[in-house]
Amino acid sequence: MIRQTTYHAAQVCVDISALLPSILQQSSRPPRPSAHDCLRVLFHHVLVLFTKFYVVNVHFSHLNRVEVLCRGQRGRLRGSVARGAMDGGMSGESYAIGQEALVFDRMFRVMRTVGEMMRDRKYNIACNVIPESVEQFREWYTDQHSNAILRERMTVPCERVCGPQRSRAMVFFSQGLGMEAVKQYIMTANSDNCDRLIIVTSGKVNATVKRHVDDVNRTGVALKIQLFDEDDLVVNITHHELVPKHTQLEEEEEKEMLQSHSLEKSMLPRILSTDPVAAYLGLERGRVVRIERKSMSAGFYVTYRQVV
Repeated sequence: MIRQTTYHAAQVCVDISALLPSILQQSSRPPRPSAHDCLRVLFHHVLVLFTKFYVVNVHFSHLNRVEVLCRGQRGRLRGSVARGAMDGGMSGESYAIGQEALVFDRMFRVMRTVGEMMRDRKYNIACNVIPESVEQFREWYTDQHSNAILRERMTVPCERVCGPQRSRAMVFFSQGLGMEAVKQYIMTANSDNCDRLIIVTSGKVNATVKRHVDDVNRTGVALKIQLFDEDDLVVNITHHELVPKHTQLEEEEEKEMLQSHSLEKSMLPRILSTDPVAAYLGLERGRVVRIERKSMSAGFYVTYRQVV
């Protein structure tokens, strides 16, 4: 009897020792949170997320506000470069603080590039048209009282003499080019017997004006029109070391080149008339251009291309 009781007591101790880890584990678990605690934690997380979203939103809205202000400042600066060629008066212009000298320097560079472009096309320009310095540009083409740029004075007449043939060109500077201004420029160029009209614009040109210019160039009349943006003429691209020298061949030079190489013009490689250098030189379709390149392997070589 004593042995049996001892056996049962030992068995109970074994069972209790086996259940002891699970009992201790359950006793170590934290109590289940109440509904109030759950709501408090949820509210805390929502508040943190809302705070982060608000801070980020305020940051980006501040950046957008700064960007809008910068765009407006650039727009006012660009719009105040000059007021309307052929339609503008000498209305007051306002420049941002410290930007007035930059605007004058930019327009001087544009006009200097125009002079270089016309000379590269073998046109002659009077010496009192293209200024040699920013100070001279301000003296010739700005109003001394309002500092407004007088674009109507910046017209550049040119003339080229090739043997018995004479050709004239005229360059106008325009702000906000419209149909009326284009028609007025065409009338002025025709009255001066010009065969080339170049209009330098500030800002984008609307589709109606571009379509009208394309129609005039496509009709085959003597007058050809080119449009340039001021941004494309601030720097002369032909002065860059990576741009090879382009030279338009005259008709006799073209014939001699084709005969010496036993080639037809259609066999030559092509260059688009919209190429930046082709537009700079005013190359027309059907003409041939000579391109001189420097090469590490070949040294110096010449290629010819047909303008299409």
